[in-house]
Amino acid sequence: MFSLFYQFVFGGIFVSGISYLSNALTDTVLAGVIASIPLGMPTTLVVKNQNIKGYTTNLLVMTSVLFFVTFTNWFFINKLNYNKYEGVKLSMFLWFIIGLLYWYMNKK
Repeated sequence: MFSLFYQFVFGGIFVSGISYLSNALTDTVLAGVIASIPLGMPTTLVVKNQNIKGYTTNLLVMTSVLFFVTFTNWFFINKLNYNKYEGVKLSMFLWFIIGLLYWYMNKK
């Protein structure tokens, strides 16, 4: 549908816009809503029809993982008093490990 270049530009504008609005807003609820825009869902539009069922299934699984690691990030920062760098680093590492395990267990 779109060339890779235009997908890259669109994604960059999308992510930069979310970052800008999240930092510019003083309303942390609205900033959280904007920051949680589901980036994976619009990419469904550029996935080939023969791959769409598998893609959306795996997107759902990994979005559930994302929910879990976002919760761990919140827990690390708000309950264990980790700084934002530690919380994000540990949460992203956890996301990577779970994603790698999910991929490995589903290899064909």
